[in-house]
Order: sequence, then structure tokens, then C-alpha cells
Amino acid sequence: MTFSSAGAEKVERVASYSFRFTYSSLSPYQHKMLEQFIESFLQGENNVKRLTGNDDGAIQKIRLAEALLFRNKDTDQVNAFDIIRWMYGLAKKEIEPASSDFVGSDLIIIYHRYRQLFPPDVMEKMEFLLKNVAHITYNKNQKPNYNNMAIMSSFIMEYVGRLYNLEEIQTRGMEKARAIVSGYRAYGTMCEYNTPTYYGVDVMGLSLWKELSYSKEMRELGIFLQESLWKEIAMYYNVNLRNMCGPYLRGYGMDMTRYNAVIGVPIAMAVDDEALAPFPGIVGGHYHDASYIAAFCELGVDLPGEAFREFREFSAPRFFSRITPNYYEGDKLKKATAQVNKDWMMGGLWGNLKVSGLLKVGTMHWKASQGLVGWLVVPGEGKTNVKVDETTMQIFLATEPTDFIELFLYAPGLSSQKITGKVWKLDGMNLTVNSSLKYVTEQVKDSVEPHSFSDAQANHYQNLVRVRFQIPKGWEKSTPLVSFIPKKQKTEDKFQK
Repeated sequence: MTFSSAGAEKVERVASYSFRFTYSSLSPYQHKMLEQFIESFLQGENNVKRLTGNDDGAIQKIRLAEALLFRNKDTDQVNAFDIIRWMYGLAKKEIEPASSDFVGSDLIIIYHRYRQLFPPDVMEKMEFLLKNVAHITYNKNQKPNYNNMAIMSSFIMEYVGRLYNLEEIQTRGMEKARAIVSGYRAYGTMCEYNTPTYYGVDVMGLSLWKELSYSKEMRELGIFLQESLWKEIAMYYNVNLRNMCGPYLRGYGMDMTRYNAVIGVPIAMAVDDEALAPFPGIVGGHYHDASYIAAFCELGVDLPGEAFREFREFSAPRFFSRITPNYYEGDKLKKATAQVNKDWMMGGLWGNLKVSGLLKVGTMHWKASQGLVGWLVVPGEGKTNVKVDETTMQIFLATEPTDFIELFLYAPGLSSQKITGKVWKLDGMNLTVNSSLKYVTEQVKDSVEPHSFSDAQANHYQNLVRVRFQIPKGWEKSTPLVSFIPKKQKTEDKFQK
């Protein structure tokens, strides 16, 4: 079933939902999403000279051009073409092409949708840009298990290779697409597993496959892989908390109502309800990722019916586990376990050795008061294995002896003095703590680098607490360091009232 804009809640049950957008058909909420992104760059100005006066921000600037062409008001075309001319100048300077897969994807969307509008000089510059980005992508030859980059690069090579008869480039694009799908079929999961940001990039990239590719095979592979990915996302998603359950192999925050994860953009556009959307917009952290609104306006959003319904209404409690591969050396396979309940959820990752501020190997979320979400996170320091079942989270030592492990807690009104005893009484949640280890607590007052919590902005660092458990020498890896048993408190939720 296809809709010109949102409104699918009028239909009880269908197999799939397909949303297509024009500027005039955007709902008030979708319109707000797009206009906030445009205004955040233009800041009331009617030209882009200020933006093109430096070499920074290529990804967001080309998406601004895309959004302006989609809107097509007043001087929008002129400004968009000036940005493309700026991109051409950047390429001529041979600026470092680390963002080439992202920029190339949006360049192709602009070319595919709006080439009939291009002045002659813009057409000439766009042809140079497309060939240039295809050669860069070909030479980088991104590994297929680096999913988000590989999905985009395979499309760029197939599209540009076919467009300009660059047979070797086009062939590599198709080979990479097949390798991506083959890797998925081996385990039924993506390598960059359960990542609220990069799952959004994957969904966008697969939309490129199925919407714009010249290859029938790539279009069919895109339909298969995107539908499978949406079903996995919906399994982890909790609309009552407006978050995906962890663990996160790559995550920039813990609360999608406070930072802009890319996957929140298409979900927000589909549900078309700010109260349900996992998308804080301009008031949230990581706002540059809201720029994906431009691509999804052009490509649309397609969802399996079961996924769309999960994004609007919580279905049922569920426990599940997955084995997932990755491209890190030394720990190729990991096991993720997760329990998703309506008012709280938790997840754990077993087998991680990589140290990364983006890894969240243990996570817990719960409904707190005033519409807020409380959370606990065990960061990816390569020290711990975490597993959960329907009732309990257990943390184990994963490496050779270490002096300590740490975790972070956020809840409204939380202070380090409240983390004490065998039951931690938090806003909305009581955590029973089973451990013989001594621990110390610390109120977080500033950045928590190297850990990435872009949702923990300055206005609520005061409610973030670090807990450090001391580990004695000779600890057995088979013995849990600590176990948490969550029990949801009843909260007087003023937000819901």
C-alpha cells in the first residue's frame, strides 16, 4: 500500500507500507523536520555564500542542496546549484575523500531527480563529480562487512559505472553488493549489528539499491535485505521508550529521544507523530544526522507491516539472542541477548575484545517520570562479557585480570549518593545488585570521553553517575562480577497525563 505522505494508521493491517513524499504533501510534523534542517544551515539568509566560504561539512552541505531542490521555493535552485559548484571546487582541490561514500550517494540522488533542471555548467561539474567519486570509491574498495560504507559504495559504483560505461567499476559494485548479501545470509544479521545510527545509513543505502539502481539484480537484493533489516530493527524497538534495546556495536548515545540517531529519521517520517517519534530534532545531540531527512524525502520509506505496527504500538514482551559477525580482528563472532518489555528492556554482548567508545556491551532502559528514559550502560572497554535473560543481567570478566570495571547510570534526579546498598532505588526502577565487589561512585560533571554519550549534554550531566567496581586478583572468569535484577517502579508520569 502506497501513501503520498503519512496517514497509514487509518488502515488496520496490511503486508507493507510504502510512503512517498513531495514537499506539498508533507504533514505538519514532516514539514517541521525538513524546515528545521534547512533553517539550521541557512539561518534566515537567502544565499549560501557564507556556507561555501570554507571547505568543511561536505556531507551536510550537499544534503542541504538536496533539501532545497526538494522544496524548490524562491532562490532554492540557485542556492543548490551554488553548493554543487562548491563541491566541484572541493574535488578539484583533492580534499581528503573520507566522506566520499556519503557525498556520492546524495550527488546521485540530486542527479537522478533533478538533472533536467541543471544549467550547462552544473551538468558538466556534476558529471565530473560523479566520475570522481566512483573512482575514489573503486580505489578504496571498502570491505563488504563494513556494512554502511559498503552498501553505499556498491551502489555508487554500479550506478556511475553503468551511467558512463565504466565496466570495471560497475562490475565491482555488483560484486560487492552480492558479497554484502551473502554475508548477511550466513548469520541473518549485519556486521555493524544493532547500531541506531548506522542501521539508518544501511536503510538509506538499501533504498538507493532498490529505488535508483540500473541493475534489476541490485534492486531485488535491496528489497530483500531492507525488509529483513527492518524486521530486525522492529524486534529491538520499543515505542513506549522510543528507543532500540541494546547492546550496540556502534552507538553515539543511549537515549534516542535526546540524540539524533539516523534510524530515527525514517521511523519519525513513517509514524508521523512527534509523540511517538524517536527523533528529538534541533533540541537533541548529534543534530547533523538529521540531514538524512533530505535523502528520505527523495527515496521514501518502505516498511513491512509488522515493523510499522511495532513503531506505533508495543506488541508483546520478548526475549531473543543472535550470533553476529564483525570485521574486528580477534573476536569475529559475538552473541547478543536482549529482553524487551513494555516499560523496561536490557541487552548484553558476549565475545567483545575491541576497545571503543562507541561500543555499548551492556544496556538497560526504563520508563522514568515526566516522560523521560532512565538508562544503564556497560561501555565497550574490552574487559567484560555481558549476558541477559528474561529477568537478570550478568557481567563477567572477559580479559586477563584487570583492577576495575565501570558502568554509567542516568535517571532524573540521580546523584552518586543514591547508588548505595543492595538495591539501587532510581526514578522508575529498583535495581537489585548481587555482587561481592566493592564499588565507588562519582557524579559526572563534564565529558565522559572516550565514551560516546552525545545525549548526555551539559544540561543533564548532573544526573549521570559513574560506578566503578574494584576487582580482586585471581577472579574467575566463570563467576559473575555483578548481577542486576531490575524491577520496574510505578511512576507518576506527568508527561503522559
